[in-house]
Amino acid sequence: MAVTETRKLVRAYRIKRAIVCTVVWSQFWVHCGKAARDYAALCPLGWFSVGDGDSCEAPPSYTGPCSTFGAFAKNSKMKKKTEETCSVSWPSIDECSKDYEERCPQQWVEMENGLCGAPASYTGRCERSYSFTNLNETEKRSWERRCDVTWPCQRLCNKDYDALCPEDWISLVGGACVASGEYTGPCLPKMGFADLTRDMKKQIEQQCELSFPCKQKCRTDYAARCPEGWFYLTSPRVCSPPDDYRGKCQGKRSMAEMNETDRKRFSMTCEVDWPCLAGQQELRHAEMALGRRTFMRSRITRGSGPIEPETGNILNREL
Repeated sequence: MAVTETRKLVRAYRIKRAIVCTVVWSQFWVHCGKAARDYAALCPLGWFSVGDGDSCEAPPSYTGPCSTFGAFAKNSKMKKKTEETCSVSWPSIDECSKDYEERCPQQWVEMENGLCGAPASYTGRCERSYSFTNLNETEKRSWERRCDVTWPCQRLCNKDYDALCPEDWISLVGGACVASGEYTGPCLPKMGFADLTRDMKKQIEQQCELSFPCKQKCRTDYAARCPEGWFYLTSPRVCSPPDDYRGKCQGKRSMAEMNETDRKRFSMTCEVDWPCLAGQQELRHAEMALGRRTFMRSRITRGSGPIEPETGNILNREL
């Protein structure tokens, strides 16, 4: 992420203090339980990478004793000391079902010849480039323990990052979103997402413990020839992505031999959806149209007068 994007993100999200538990490491186990920390992460919870692979910038709400900009030590032992000294906390490793079908560990990058490359922040004991192609799930679990890496969590659906607001957040006049009463994440409950890129929204999901809605709202037809929006070519019987596809599965693909499990995996890995079953597509379109009409009605201003900044409503004035 570019420095300008990161600073824009920080300004847009005046994140509240991200320490959920006591920041003194020796006391952490007592108050929060023995949660594993992701010391492979470059920055503490709530901080943002400025894009140079080394430096982090604090959220505006940070009031600890340390500098709000700089590079942290890269080994786990020093990061543990920093948690106590600077009143920060590295993110916990999510307890989730891991997606060991993914070729590379989390934050590693796919390279040529089937290799995966470690991020600049990696300080584990293993090689910085490695091919995991022939490793099974057990072997990848062993690599996690031995090499201080983790595989990404399984995604439950393809996210709609074009949505106005995260799931369970409400759109206000002017483009701001407000969280429901159940939101307990570390960020402010009112934010604006309109000018953020897809990658920035993904980062906010992790930093703020929120989630954008799923794209697919219907029963899926996994027997369809091609994913939704893709083109079927009769010769040589392959599916071709549309011109605006930006996922990592570029180029023509043969789907004929894929079973339902393969197609579900392809959907998650390649960030595509399969078509709705017959009769479901119309329902989905109707729901989307209703949502658009509701949003447009919410933007209509009736009357005149001063605006209440938190809700966008017009205040009543006594004559």
